[in-house]
Amino acid sequence: MKIKGKKISERNIVILPIPRANGEDIILKFAAILDYSEFDAVCPLPTPPIKIVKGGARVPDYESPKYIVQVNEYSKKKTAWMIIKSMSVTEGLEWEKVDLADSNTWSEYSKELADSGFSDMEQQRILRAVLEANCLSDGKIKEAMDRFLAGEVEAQEASSSHQAEPLTTQSGEPAKIGESVPQA
Repeated sequence: MKIKGKKISERNIVILPIPRANGEDIILKFAAILDYSEFDAVCPLPTPPIKIVKGGARVPDYESPKYIVQVNEYSKKKTAWMIIKSMSVTEGLEWEKVDLADSNTWSEYSKELADSGFSDMEQQRILRAVLEANCLSDGKIKEAMDRFLAGEVEAQEASSSHQAEPLTTQSGEPAKIGESVPQA
């Protein structure tokens, strides 16, 4: 896809600096996730059990307690995977307990962040950065609209402030360079 002849190929990246008193600030990067097939291969969406209803029809049982537990577990894993995967663009980031290939380790990301010295508030900022990279917020849309409209106003002012010299006079005679045209 192109817009104004320019190919759209870059995903959204958010940078989060976390200051440290020793001057060795931590710079984390978060990228939008464009493809969930890697997650889907490891964690397929649970399927509800089938129940037989009056009349003998077979229908999915979305209210099955076992199915509800499976869906909740799936949602937790998807959220954890999204956080880990989004953070994976941070240069030099190495997890000690989390393994992207093992879905049973994904929930360890929060404990690992805490064990690494990230406060609860810093962890909240990390989660917001993941969401910022992967979601559109009303605030971001408004910022983009304001930038667009400011550019439109600038372009309009630039085009209306520059007056070219007239090519002809009011009588239809060719204008001479430097000759002013009388106003009616």
